[in-house]
Amino acid sequence: MNAVSDENLLRWNQFWELCAHLITIYPDRPATIGTDTDAKQVERRLKLLSQELVPLLVPNEHWLTDTSVGKGNWATIPWVGIFDSRESTSAQQGVYPVIHLSPETPIGIRIGLGVSATA
Repeated sequence: MNAVSDENLLRWNQFWELCAHLITIYPDRPATIGTDTDAKQVERRLKLLSQELVPLLVPNEHWLTDTSVGKGNWATIPWVGIFDSRESTSAQQGVYPVIHLSPETPIGIRIGLGVSATA
């Protein structure tokens, strides 16, 4: 079994801390979505970290990630999606692992299987 480096453990810790932070700040987001809001900044940091970290779980050149707090309107539940490009490249198609960051009751982080309603 491969050992996990201290640097990778630190990055995973940062990822989960950002998830928890987003859940904490999300209820107080402004009425309109903007690129400079705290939630959008956390979204960008989560996307970058997930792109670095997911291939460490299962090495694979097909991994893509995306994170969303909303586009145009705030998402009810922010999420981090993990896509295998052979199956899906976005939340609009296919089946993919997803992390939901729920600021609503029940508050918490849920990991599940996303199934697109679009395609």
